[in-house]
Amino acid sequence: MKIGTLLGIGIVAIIGLMISATVYSSYLNSKAQNIIENSTSRIFDVLTIQRDTEELFSAIDGLEIIQNQEKLDEAKENIKFLHDRALNTIRVGRERQIFSESDTASANETLNKVSAISVRIISLKEEAIDQSVSQDESNQLFNGVSRLDNEFNTLRNVRFEMLGVVNDVIIRSDEEFRAAMDLVQTAQKVTWAVVVVSLVLALLLAFFLIRSAKKIYDLKNEFINIIAHDLRNPVTAIIGYLDIITTGKDKSAAKLNENLQAVEVSAQKLRNQINNLLEVGRTEAGHVKLMMEPVLAIDVIKESVIRAKAFAETSGMKINDEKAVGENVYVLADRSKLSDILDNLISNAIKYNREKGTVTVSTQDAGEMFSISVADTGHGIPEDQKQKIFKKYSRLERNEEKSVRGTGLGLYTVKLSMDLMKGSVAFKSKENEGTTFTVSLKKTNKSDTENMIE
Repeated sequence: MKIGTLLGIGIVAIIGLMISATVYSSYLNSKAQNIIENSTSRIFDVLTIQRDTEELFSAIDGLEIIQNQEKLDEAKENIKFLHDRALNTIRVGRERQIFSESDTASANETLNKVSAISVRIISLKEEAIDQSVSQDESNQLFNGVSRLDNEFNTLRNVRFEMLGVVNDVIIRSDEEFRAAMDLVQTAQKVTWAVVVVSLVLALLLAFFLIRSAKKIYDLKNEFINIIAHDLRNPVTAIIGYLDIITTGKDKSAAKLNENLQAVEVSAQKLRNQINNLLEVGRTEAGHVKLMMEPVLAIDVIKESVIRAKAFAETSGMKINDEKAVGENVYVLADRSKLSDILDNLISNAIKYNREKGTVTVSTQDAGEMFSISVADTGHGIPEDQKQKIFKKYSRLERNEEKSVRGTGLGLYTVKLSMDLMKGSVAFKSKENEGTTFTVSLKKTNKSDTENMIE
């Protein structure tokens, strides 16, 4: 994955995380604010009910000292007003969802008790006033133990019931308020946690980018050094052999042929190196134009084998293409690219082979697909390096292959080219036994022009 892509993903992830945290914190704060407002409103309304009911209880308590009918009538009107006001306050509280259904039922039940007690007390007071007796005499009048005192005692108990209802609502409101404060604290913790995580992610991203940039810088330097070496060596070899041919004392045909073969090997290496560089550049830039056409696969195979034989012989290797068959098999491909792919695979099989090893080129006809395999008898690919074999600049990191120089672009180019031609490339390898690379392309007819693509 490219550094720019990683940087973009990292920045988007950090921004997304911070935005999510901000939204979530805002949601928690908004929810807490609503709870606090509702709790505050509930407490205010509860206190209003407490005030109204206390005024009602106080008005009923005042009946105890009233001694005439006129004052009693005024008290009756006031008690009725206060009772209705308390009922209305409870109704409004229920409508605003300040009180639960059970709270409302308990409060109404208590007010009904208060109403019934006030009616009994007023009735007793009227009876006492009609008989024109004092409070003490009225107590004696009502069976020794004052019925009025009993009613007032009952009223006090009912008052405690009402206080209990009010306190229950206040306690729940307080619990909700505390829960709201917990939400606020949670929002603050989430915000701080996200800030810390974002900073950590930013530091990790910066560390990764710096390390990746250093790695790319090192790869670039290594790549330049390898290119300079690999381009200079074949040119130097070609010049040297040509100089031997033109100025050497041994002018025999055998020596001349030997020197020309060496020139051909060096030229082939130079050609492959330049092709790889150009291929990668054109492909990554999207400037590659394919000429997809029916290609006789065996012809391309034979040509690549012939080109590689001189290199193989000077390296002490043997190329076996006896298993490459398919005289009349055509594949849909770009001939030039298929040729470069096979040159690359055979060249690698020679370079990474054992001393006096063998390179085997074979074919497999598998229904709609035709496969070409290049196998070596080398040291194989270690398990921990198989996943990066087709990556750009990837090279084997093992003592046996350290002497083999290269840019790490060969197999990367093969993979790019096969993808462009809608084919596939795969490999299997076993350490100390060798490696086999297989490319597969769709078969076609020699006269097939429908699938030709330029």
